[in-house]
Amino acid sequence: MVPRVGIEPTTNPSSGECSTTELPRHYSYIITWGLLFFNCYPLFYLHINFIYLNTTPPCYTKRRYSRSVREFIHNMRKDKIRAYELRRQNKSYSEISKALGIPKGTLGGWFKDEEWSKTIRDSLGTKHSLASPAKLAAIIKSNKDRWLRKHQEYRDLGESEFKQLQNDPLFLAGIILYWSEGTKNAKGSQVKLANSDPMMVRIFYAFLKDIIKVPKDKINIWLLLYPDLVDDMQKSFWSRATGVPLSQFKKSVYIVGRHPTKRLSYGVCNIYVQSREVKEKMLVWLDLSRKMLLARIS
Repeated sequence: MVPRVGIEPTTNPSSGECSTTELPRHYSYIITWGLLFFNCYPLFYLHINFIYLNTTPPCYTKRRYSRSVREFIHNMRKDKIRAYELRRQNKSYSEISKALGIPKGTLGGWFKDEEWSKTIRDSLGTKHSLASPAKLAAIIKSNKDRWLRKHQEYRDLGESEFKQLQNDPLFLAGIILYWSEGTKNAKGSQVKLANSDPMMVRIFYAFLKDIIKVPKDKINIWLLLYPDLVDDMQKSFWSRATGVPLSQFKKSVYIVGRHPTKRLSYGVCNIYVQSREVKEKMLVWLDLSRKMLLARIS
């Protein structure tokens, strides 16, 4: 309902004319629509400029844009059309966003009600899922290649370090001990030496922490004991003999010897480090040491 302006007009019963001190009803409509026109005039002016004159309308803020509204709308529609084309080509939101610079949230709003887009989404999810054999094979191959490169880096580093350490007596002693009593299986990552002589274990412990610079908390020991040996007493003995803290001793393993009287009094000490880098270096150093020694005696 249009608001009334002024005093409600009254009619003289005798003459049928309006009073001169009151406004007629149609004046109220004229004033009301006039006010609406002057209030809406800026919007009307912008519309005329944009549609008919093809010019950029003046802006009521201090900031002015470098391109017209028509160009912006044109590019926006162009990007949306291109986004639909890429989506129908089974492209993911990430691929479309990277190609067109459109946020993923915007793409989600465009495609959320499209059934064909949901089908593409499910297909892409299955394709990139870990349950896909092709995806699993690609991941396994990628990880294998990455570790092969990493292992080669360890071997190259070992060769360069051998030239600096080959004249160190402790280095050569550690290599010879590992040659005779160590685990040399290339598949595992454990560097372990097992022996019943405390001095051999002590030398190898010094080799690990002083030459290879393995942190002390990474060097562990476990004991191989006979049933009549007391676990705590044997751990204390080996800790004093080797210098390895008791905190680095793991659970001991008990075995029954083949002979009831011929056995080791303190069991067998297994000192080890779990490191693929150390294992690759040890194998390289062992090979280079053999070649160096054979070259000298031949």
